[in-house]
Amino acid sequence: MKKRLIICVLHCIISALCALCLVACGGDGKGNDNGEVTVDGIVYSLNADKTSYTLKKTKNPTTDTSLVIASEIKGKPVTAIASYAIDSAHNHFTSITVPDSVTDIQYMAFRYCTEIESITLPFVGSTDSSGRKDDYFYSAFAKEEDFLEEFTKLKKVTVTCETGINDYAFYRCANLEEIILPDTLTKISDFAFYGCINLKEIDIPQSVTYIGKEAFRRCESLKSVVIPDSVTEIANGAFMYCSRLRKVTLGRSVAIIDYNAFNCGKIVEVCNLSSLEIKKGDYYENGMIGKDLQHLYGEEGQSRINVSDDGYVFVSNPDNNKYFLIDYEGSETELVLHKYVGMNYKVWTRAFESSSGVTKITVPEDLSIDSYAFLGMKDLREVVILAEIDSINGMFEDCESLTTVTLPASVDHFGWEPFKNCNKLKDIYYGGTMEAWNSIYKSADNWKVSDTVIVHCSDGNLDRDGNQI
Repeated sequence: MKKRLIICVLHCIISALCALCLVACGGDGKGNDNGEVTVDGIVYSLNADKTSYTLKKTKNPTTDTSLVIASEIKGKPVTAIASYAIDSAHNHFTSITVPDSVTDIQYMAFRYCTEIESITLPFVGSTDSSGRKDDYFYSAFAKEEDFLEEFTKLKKVTVTCETGINDYAFYRCANLEEIILPDTLTKISDFAFYGCINLKEIDIPQSVTYIGKEAFRRCESLKSVVIPDSVTEIANGAFMYCSRLRKVTLGRSVAIIDYNAFNCGKIVEVCNLSSLEIKKGDYYENGMIGKDLQHLYGEEGQSRINVSDDGYVFVSNPDNNKYFLIDYEGSETELVLHKYVGMNYKVWTRAFESSSGVTKITVPEDLSIDSYAFLGMKDLREVVILAEIDSINGMFEDCESLTTVTLPASVDHFGWEPFKNCNKLKDIYYGGTMEAWNSIYKSADNWKVSDTVIVHCSDGNLDRDGNQI
């Protein structure tokens, strides 16, 4: 009896020790004589210094689509992720969380994780075989051209520990829609988010003091930006060509806004909490932030940007109570611009520049249109203008799918290159006579269309050169 009791006690002690070892390994950890430990099918290798581990490879990992990398194994931190750590046979992960303990993500560590949709990591970049640090976000995944083509599902990035986003960190990461930055961040460097054309919003932490040269240039989906009170300087071209950016809030400490910082074309509203003097229509001072400004207010004011139920975005100018259509966010493909009760509005320059999917626009009578109103509408095939306008300056530039345009008889001059790069244009329907059309001055610069274009006038048809056909 006593012998059986002793055996039972020993069995309990051994079981308890095994359980403790299991916990120390970080889960169902299985070790071997090579210093490797496997947790949920992920193999961690003890580093040469015997004080830390590296995620080395995958070996029949869990079928769970979320991979949370262990922060420690057997009480020792996981500090590195090896190149090609997750192999092509185990690329099913849609989200990956890298712990803050990791200080070294080696080149192409996530090369085969092409299903990934979101990732959380402590810093941006990777380390190559020579130990050189690479600050590019995509370097942990693939070469730049491969990253853009193969990692199309990766939309969200969360950075947890970085103090500075270095030059070119997210350069041309065109698929990214959301980036969450840590409150440890003090600097966003030059070209950091250049060309992130699908980045819809950016929450700049209150710890940031400097926004670098062209840091957010061509972030074409940004609609509003809040510059926190901690920022003192915004460098040259920081938000240049953010074609959809319409509202900016300037924090209390902003003292320097360099040249072209806000040369965007659609910033119609500014909430200015700084001591800088912002002026409407100012093309020169404070990074051109006042160039297109319609509404300027401070802490006690409120926004005058409104979005209609059908997706049209308007701003009103409190000085003259004028309304402007500045953007379209709806889902319709064929638009008829109609009046709204109590609102006689004007179509803003570049109003539809970033509106994809729209194939036809009709502008009715009694509305007015600015130059370049339809610039850059890649999907636009037909425009019908019934409103009485006299110029089509730059109106259809870069509308590469445009085939048909209807113009009123009131048009009497073209302005600058209204049909530039409209290579598919076939038919122009003009409300006036052939004589009136031929009286419109056409130079080699402002009448660049195909030789096959036909102009349909009220009394006959003309070829490109004005000859009756």
